[in-house]
Order: sequence, then structure tokens, then C-alpha cells
Amino acid sequence: MPYNIIDAWILNSIAFSEKENIGAELSDVIAYGDYSNHSIMTLSELRKTIEKLQADKLITILDNDNFLVAKSYKTWLAKKLENKKRFSIFKIVEDTEKFLKSFHPDEANANSIKTLPETNYITALEKYIKKKPTPF
Repeated sequence: MPYNIIDAWILNSIAFSEKENIGAELSDVIAYGDYSNHSIMTLSELRKTIEKLQADKLITILDNDNFLVAKSYKTWLAKKLENKKRFSIFKIVEDTEKFLKSFHPDEANANSIKTLPETNYITALEKYIKKKPTPF
């Protein structure tokens, strides 16, 4: 399945939410996605993207259900952001889409693809909504 802008948005949300040694929690991924695109990613969008990214070995789902981004993408992103004091989130997402469309993995990883359970999504969404400050 070809990559699209939603896949790039979700990959960036994972990458920018990742914490060293523990990966990116789903609630943080949702929060970053909302921050960067002013919308909350759906379960369907997350499932499709996560399956594609796992198949191409661009992310791994850890035992704690957190996400870890592959070194190949982290290296590419670090080069993109090198020596930049400021950057446009939208430009990075557009560039990430180009990266994904031109990405050719050494081999596909169809055997160990984990599907995001709906309960994990609902729990993460509730956690994010409880943390989110109200505008009033």
C-alpha cells in the first residue's frame, strides 16, 4: 500500500513523542498529532499507518505497547533539522511523505505485525482528553 500524508503525520507524531528507552506512548502520539494538525487521528488511520510502518520496519511496537521509530528515519529527520533554529511542522510532514514514498526497505516484515487494539486507542484517547487543558 502506498504511503500518504496521513502516514507522514502519524510517523512524525510518533517520532516527536518518543522518549529515550521507553518509546512513544499512544496518548502522547495523539497529543502531538492534535498539536501539529489540529485534529485527532482516528483508530482506522492509526491502524493502517502502524501496519504499513511495521511492515517496512520503520517502527517497532515494544512490549509496553509503545512505539519506537527506526534509526533510518531518525537519522534522516536529524539531517533535515540540522542547524535549524526553527522549522515548519507542515514542511517536515510534507518532506516525510516524500521520504516514505521513496523508501524501499531491504525486506518486508509481514510476519510480526501487531494490530492496535481498540481498547488501547480508547484508553489513550481518554488519557489525552483528561490531560488537555480547557480554553476557559
